[in-house]
Amino acid sequence: KDTDRTSLKHSSSERTFSRRELRRVLRAYSQFDPEVGYCQGMNYIVATFLSFLSEEEAFWLLVVVMNEEPYNLRELFSEDMSGTHEML
Repeated sequence: KDTDRTSLKHSSSERTFSRRELRRVLRAYSQFDPEVGYCQGMNYIVATFLSFLSEEEAFWLLVVVMNEEPYNLRELFSEDMSGTHEML
């Protein structure tokens, strides 16, 4: 349902993407990292990536920003939200 509320075009991009692409990237990541899975808010990150990149590139960029320094967004989406507490 989150994907239905997600804009399919970024204001500074000429690329438009489909909800199917968005869902496929989110589903692929949830299978790649079942511990985190899908969390509300990830759709906006992926939508921004899809505005400028292909599906595959958006998926791999999500893997990087979720798991690698300096981003480590995965900690923001963990069950205990430990990364959010650290940020605040």
